[in-house]
Amino acid sequence: MLTGPNQEVLVTIQSRRPGTLTLAFILLLLNQVPHARAGQEARPPVPSQEKPAQQTAAPPVAGREGQAPAAAAPQAKDETTSKSPEGLPPTELSLREAIRMAVDGNLDIQVARMDPEQRKQDVIVARSIFDPTASGNSSRSKQTSKATSAFSATSSITDVFDAGIRKEFLTGAIATLAWNNQRSAVQLGTASFQFANPTYRSELTLSFTQPLLKGFGAKPDRLNVVITRNNLLVSQSQVRRTLLTTVRDATNAYWDLAGAISDLDVANQALNLAKNLLKLNKAKVEVGTLAPIEITQAEAGVASREEAVIVADNAIRTAEDS
Repeated sequence: MLTGPNQEVLVTIQSRRPGTLTLAFILLLLNQVPHARAGQEARPPVPSQEKPAQQTAAPPVAGREGQAPAAAAPQAKDETTSKSPEGLPPTELSLREAIRMAVDGNLDIQVARMDPEQRKQDVIVARSIFDPTASGNSSRSKQTSKATSAFSATSSITDVFDAGIRKEFLTGAIATLAWNNQRSAVQLGTASFQFANPTYRSELTLSFTQPLLKGFGAKPDRLNVVITRNNLLVSQSQVRRTLLTTVRDATNAYWDLAGAISDLDVANQALNLAKNLLKLNKAKVEVGTLAPIEITQAEAGVASREEAVIVADNAIRTAEDS
């Protein structure tokens, strides 16, 4: 029942190497064998039989060649996602989360944040000498004498209460607010003659003094305030620098890891393509349409792609550790 040239080739191949090639792969070679033997066969092909052969052989070939890259991509993805040392499923990590984790886990930042607080306390202590100071004074005095006449005082009581606020400035100026109060009570020798008794006196005084020559400007105690302020600014700048450095390093490490993962995907896809090329070259060598040296070159390509996969995997581990 086999009369066409393609069928004769099919029978010849099956009789020479029984059980070595599958039927689908033999159909793949049907498109190449007639062209290879076109110079040897003088008999023209039969149109009525070549057309059905092309229609039946073409779909499997297109299906295999078109599905190979699509099948390689999921395989590369699975290999990339399964590279977990702990065997845990991969988790998504955004750049914002990576920066937050890097900042929270950096001990240098935590230590640097404590230094400005200490510097603030130094500024408060240095400025304490310029804080307003309040003062108060209260006293009572009593004098008793022997009455010599009806108008001479036999006893007198004086109560004094003073209060004030004093403020010193960096320029050497001094501001003072004073409130002085006095109460006097007099007891006469006879009660027949009375005066306005007791008597009160109250004064409120505000003064401001600014030295123009001596005592003007900064003194050692005032310079200490300036020094502590500068130390506070330096400490805050160091904290900002540490934060920016940490954010920069975390961003670079994040994109390095993303690039390493992409490189591993590309390396896996290249390895799958190299393996497919090796299989195809072996099949062509078995048929006789390709020199055996091509198998060696394809094997070298597979070994090179495997090395690239190992290098990319190590790059991912290095990026994860950083």
